[in-house]
Amino acid sequence: MTTTENPCDALDCQNASVPGHRICMACSDKAGTELVGLPRLYDELERTLTLSRTGMRERISGWRPNGISLNEPAVNIRAEMVEVLGAWAKLVVDELGVAPGYHRQVRKLAGFLMVHFDALMAHPAAGDFVEEINDLAGAARGVLEPSNEMRLDLGPCAEQDCDRTVHATIKGDGEWSPDQVGCEAGHTVRPDQWLLLGRRIERAQQNLSVSSHAA
Repeated sequence: MTTTENPCDALDCQNASVPGHRICMACSDKAGTELVGLPRLYDELERTLTLSRTGMRERISGWRPNGISLNEPAVNIRAEMVEVLGAWAKLVVDELGVAPGYHRQVRKLAGFLMVHFDALMAHPAAGDFVEEINDLAGAARGVLEPSNEMRLDLGPCAEQDCDRTVHATIKGDGEWSPDQVGCEAGHTVRPDQWLLLGRRIERAQQNLSVSSHAA
């Protein structure tokens, strides 16, 4: 078995690092591209901050909530961008002895880090830098381009002698319809159960959101 001399420090990469760096060319190029793109993603997330949501209660009663409903994942990722980029900029200032030359704005932070990108690729923490930049960009795109559907498990099927789990198929916009709910045995939900079902789906969506934030 052969081992790569001076392997790339990026997670799960087996390529050789660029001479003088701790990261290979492919991982370096990807991280650089993602870093340059973060300000655009940050701005796009800003346009998604205010949500216009409809729910089961609105469709039945016409009730609408007061105030503004914020897109919490977008808020959190934007804040994390500032925090993560700011931490790496501070590392550059503290360890490389360069003038701060940046403000806590994503566009300026990203620009500052690009100026010192080569130094970061040679730093012992280069692998962490690459992973965090890639994760930020991936998380932002996950909010901007959510998957078309997701499955929420709602509990055991109410049909006699059925041991399957009832689940709802939720579209990317958070909407659902009764014909998208049932178990794998083919049992569907009766109309008289739809209101209760709507409450169970709302709770499941809230639990999913809490779990994803905790992770």
